[in-house]
Amino acid sequence: MPENTLALSEPRRRLVSKIQDIRFGAIENLVIKDGDPVFGPDTCVVRDRKLGKSDPCAAFEIRESPLEKEQFTQLFSEFAHIRNGLVSLLEIQNGLPFKIRTKERLVD
Repeated sequence: MPENTLALSEPRRRLVSKIQDIRFGAIENLVIKDGDPVFGPDTCVVRDRKLGKSDPCAAFEIRESPLEKEQFTQLFSEFAHIRNGLVSLLEIQNGLPFKIRTKERLVD
């Protein structure tokens, strides 16, 4: 794991590692508690693979720290904003967070 990921909380380090492992796909139902991701019983991984072509994941190699990528900075900023809630879908492309979908309860 790249050195500057050590500055992250353990839950965030686990998420960075999982995102890089998934490479292309999504994480569904990711709980956010006190701004950190929590893998709960309903959290699951969806993997995307193209058929009929060589597997791009086989040649994947991390050349720089993931935290040097703006996508992780934005993701963790979203977590801080959410504070406590649910990410219903976190899309992943090329080992980086790509798009986030959250759920909020409307309470009057």
